[in-house]
Amino acid sequence: MLTALLLAQALATGSPVAPPQDWATLPTFPAEITMPAEAVTYVRAQVRDGHCTRTPAPAPTRAVPVAIRVGPAGTVRQITPQAIDCPSVEQYTVGLLLSATRRSAGAPTPPSPGWYTLTPIYRW
Repeated sequence: MLTALLLAQALATGSPVAPPQDWATLPTFPAEITMPAEAVTYVRAQVRDGHCTRTPAPAPTRAVPVAIRVGPAGTVRQITPQAIDCPSVEQYTVGLLLSATRRSAGAPTPPSPGWYTLTPIYRW
């Protein structure tokens, strides 16, 4: 009950709040987001240049799971990346998603308030 109260307060004030610990229980964010070619080029360079620790041997993809908090008006209030040992890519992904979700804010049916999950994948 306290968690729901804190989430409601955070949604009302817009202040950051930690996402639920178990992301597996979160619904999928209801929007298709395509990562642009220049984003794939950037992420590939980050991996190639050793900015990502514990990167598997030549991986042609990089997934960046995020939790997305939607506010009462259906707008994205917060995006929290899951740690993938590549902070530059994590933060870059958050920026791309913030921009992409702002552009789709006029969607016919905005998502209900609450937490969602999304896993953008960069493929090269």
